[in-house]
Amino acid sequence: MKKLVVLVICFLLSLPAFAQIERVEPPNWWTGFKNQDLELLVYGKDIGKAEVMVNYPGVELVKSHKADSPNYLFLDLKISEEAKPGNFSISFKMPEGTSESCEYELKKREK
Repeated sequence: MKKLVVLVICFLLSLPAFAQIERVEPPNWWTGFKNQDLELLVYGKDIGKAEVMVNYPGVELVKSHKADSPNYLFLDLKISEEAKPGNFSISFKMPEGTSESCEYELKKREK
């Protein structure tokens, strides 16, 4: 039993460290605003080192900003009038080659 525990611990310690998205603020947004700018705050271990990609019609990643802490990243998005409500993926590629993504929801704005 001891050998199994030691093997499991050694295996877990050998895994490469990767970003783990813990939170995105705000958790969702709406389509149809006159002001098309949206800033997201992403929190996760070492997420500030990531290269970010967004591929969704009507949503453009304008810029990403590193914070003082490597665990925070700010994303400037532009949500055009053509953007449809739905879920899209935000992809994060780390320098060592690992990657992670999170789903983000655009909701239909009720007037």
